[in-house]
Amino acid sequence: MTSAFRDRQFVAAWLAAALPGLIFFHHRVPVFILLAWLVFHAWSWKTLRQERDGRSVLRSPIALGFATNTAVLAVLFLIHRDNWHPLDHSTRLLLALPAMAAIVILRPSCRPYFTAAAFGGIVAGAVAVWEVLITAGVAPSDPILGFSNRSKFSYVSASVLMLLCAASCLPGDERPDRPWLVLGIAGALVAIVLANARSIWIATVIPLTIWMWSSPRFSLASRVRITGGSALLMAALALTPGSPVNDRIMLGLQQYEQYRPGQAMFDDSIGSRLDMLQVGLSMFREHPWVGVGPGQFTEELAPYVDSGMISADALRVGNPHNEYLSALATGGVIGLLGLMAVLAGPLLYFAGSIRRSGASSRSGACGLAGVLVVGLTAIFSAMDPLFHVHFSTIYYALTIAILGGFADTARRAAA
Repeated sequence: MTSAFRDRQFVAAWLAAALPGLIFFHHRVPVFILLAWLVFHAWSWKTLRQERDGRSVLRSPIALGFATNTAVLAVLFLIHRDNWHPLDHSTRLLLALPAMAAIVILRPSCRPYFTAAAFGGIVAGAVAVWEVLITAGVAPSDPILGFSNRSKFSYVSASVLMLLCAASCLPGDERPDRPWLVLGIAGALVAIVLANARSIWIATVIPLTIWMWSSPRFSLASRVRITGGSALLMAALALTPGSPVNDRIMLGLQQYEQYRPGQAMFDDSIGSRLDMLQVGLSMFREHPWVGVGPGQFTEELAPYVDSGMISADALRVGNPHNEYLSALATGGVIGLLGLMAVLAGPLLYFAGSIRRSGASSRSGACGLAGVLVVGLTAIFSAMDPLFHVHFSTIYYALTIAILGGFADTARRAAA
């Protein structure tokens, strides 16, 4: 191994770690890191192109899933002859693949990445405490930190929690120190609770519960204790007056009781979602195969306002807060297949890593992290727009690409 190769290996390890380590400092961090990966790939092109391993990335389920999504959207744009601007989100998925190829070829350690994730969890908890408990959410740092969009903040915090849970399965030489892991997990949990986004609670609990009850790592007694303790904690948060969770639940119940079809306002999160659900289903029924066109959901809302199905104020919502319904409304069945490819491709890839190597190996632990992140994303997408936003789209693409590279590298090393 030449010194130049080791230098690039070192840079790749810490460039991967920059994503979870810096994500809570500025909401544009994923964009900067994506650009840094592309520059690094161009700088290392002579080294990377000599290795055949990187070409396998293009045949992986991750690459095929990302490419299928882009191809489906391109076909839909050709059919509808609409503005191509929304295709920007899909192409960003493909731009993350060079990061995966570089990691596969250079084979850097994954320990800096998961250690940085623990640091990110601590920072997330600190940011949540500062924004909610100390400044009551009115600090001038809100726009910089990205906390003004609490659902996306909670999604990233939950993804860090998934990474750290999977990191606990890494071999000792790759696993971050246990105190560091515990602090990171605690910080991520604090951030999720204080961010107070209803959608993330379900999206976090379901993947972790499935993992715990299906993994041989946990004994039956441990499963019962963890499940019982978690249930008691969630019940306490939900039933204690004044807690963030209780306040959010009470607000949701109040909005549901006051809901009147077609009269929900923009700040009525439950009512506006229910109205948008009806509109999205109506669009799908009218255009079941190719939808109304990618990026055209808002433009097609005017007739539904005129018919009284939604209020004019609800137009500010702009989307049905459900990626699957949005895909059906704007792209029909074909559009839904494109969205499912972004989730199913990585899921198959990471599940294969666990099956081949076991969750206690490096490859299996990275695969487990990928499965948990994809599961989180799939459930969260049913309750919030994720791929409509550049920040979350790039963050998801880079996280999947980095974990995919680590999983493939470990598998090849073991072979």
